[in-house]
Amino acid sequence: MSGINQHEIRLTFTPTAGSGDGFPLKDFFLKLDAVRHALSFADKRANKLEYECFAYEISGLSMNSPATVSLEPILIRDDCDSATFNPRPILSTVWKLYNGKRLDAYEVRFFEGLRPLAEALRHSPASSIEIQYADEKVDVPGNLECLLDEYDTAEEPVETITDAAQPGIYEMYAQQEIWELGSIIGRLEAVNFHQGDCGIYTPFSSRPIKCEFPDNLADVIHGNLRHKIEAFGRIHTPVGKSLPDKIKILSIESIPEEPVRSLRSMRGVL
Repeated sequence: MSGINQHEIRLTFTPTAGSGDGFPLKDFFLKLDAVRHALSFADKRANKLEYECFAYEISGLSMNSPATVSLEPILIRDDCDSATFNPRPILSTVWKLYNGKRLDAYEVRFFEGLRPLAEALRHSPASSIEIQYADEKVDVPGNLECLLDEYDTAEEPVETITDAAQPGIYEMYAQQEIWELGSIIGRLEAVNFHQGDCGIYTPFSSRPIKCEFPDNLADVIHGNLRHKIEAFGRIHTPVGKSLPDKIKILSIESIPEEPVRSLRSMRGVL
């Protein structure tokens, strides 16, 4: 794996009015993970792939007010090119949504990747967030979810969505069901051992992610019922959505539910 220091992303978390000088760590981690999701979504769309090319390491951290975090992209696949890393479409999409501008054909590809960040801002309003990359930065509006919903019902962009290098690539993503290998972290609930299915609740949705498991994992599932787990397997994402709705579990690991004890434990790959 190799680092790309010149591509560092800086996040600034500022307490909102009425929240005092600080905000809960839960607020911090929820938004941090939502930004990571948006970056990963943009990564896959930019590379026209079904897997991620980068992970994101916390390379700098200050918990003063405002709190700042520096994220460094780490190339994790040999068949990917580090030059493809480009979070600028995320910044431009947020800016245009806030200022009532139309998205161009390229930015439309990254639209749904902002949903988890919008939900995090709605569920945890104790801080605002600014995203900076190189000489560009944007304040993420607290009403991002409303802006996304309003844009959903607006006219489609005037530009025709095409791709000279890969004709029809946007239509491919819009029409195909997406299954990919990955993992989901959440609380395991609602297990039906007769049908071999269960539900995993995550911070980003009030609805559980449906999970299916083979008979040989029944004991492991039973032992982790109502506990925080990480499920590995084939993940399904509905057409036009950024969040998965089901996973076919291949393996599962329990996650100790312990509070964060030090800032040192907050450093590492997300």
